[in-house]
Amino acid sequence: MADPKCGYLAHSKEGWLYALRDLCKSAEKRQKIAQNALAEFQRHYDPLECSRRLYEDVENLWKRLILSPK
Repeated sequence: MADPKCGYLAHSKEGWLYALRDLCKSAEKRQKIAQNALAEFQRHYDPLECSRRLYEDVENLWKRLILSPK
């Protein structure tokens, strides 16, 4: 998932250098990218949903491996 509003996706050494140089030039740009990335993260990440899925996965493993071993 690459979005220029949230950061850079470098595919090469030159790409890394370009991105780092560009970010070094502007504190305002770094701050804006950081804010956008955090907003995108918060839009996609729900700790309660992740916890629910983890619980279900562990419960299913428990049932499959412990309660009904083959």
